[in-house]
Amino acid sequence: MIDGFVLCLAFNFLSLNNQIDIKDSGIRNACKNSHHLATVSQEYNIDPFVYAALIYNESRWVPDLVSPAGACGLTQVLHKYVKPTCNQLKEPETSIIYGAKSLSYWKKYKKGSMFKALNCYSSGYKCNNPAYSRRILKISKKLKKQYNIIKERILYE
Repeated sequence: MIDGFVLCLAFNFLSLNNQIDIKDSGIRNACKNSHHLATVSQEYNIDPFVYAALIYNESRWVPDLVSPAGACGLTQVLHKYVKPTCNQLKEPETSIIYGAKSLSYWKKYKKGSMFKALNCYSSGYKCNNPAYSRRILKISKKLKKQYNIIKERILYE
């Protein structure tokens, strides 16, 4: 399982170096919820860097965000398809769980392909948004690279 503290540092570093655009409040939310993200990612067999990048892309880690289409919370889940209400999805812990359930569903539906699962996460059964998938995977690579750099420095200092 990934280390939530190191993930927090990776987000902070990428932000400070203008590699991602996220406000301080988003960094604080990412840090506050990074351990939960790591645990849930492991539970649903989702790459935690991909999932963290998805959350960054969907909401910039702003928990009370609601889209014009009615998608709610960090993971921008449509509350009409899940048990929690929109207000409940604004709770980071709830949003992280239901976003992971959704992404896990799409991953199984697309026979393990994360690229195709991300297409579906973004556009439902149309599964037709390759630009979204490429964007998430690009962000996740940056995040993972920075995470590994920080982790290596912590281990060797």
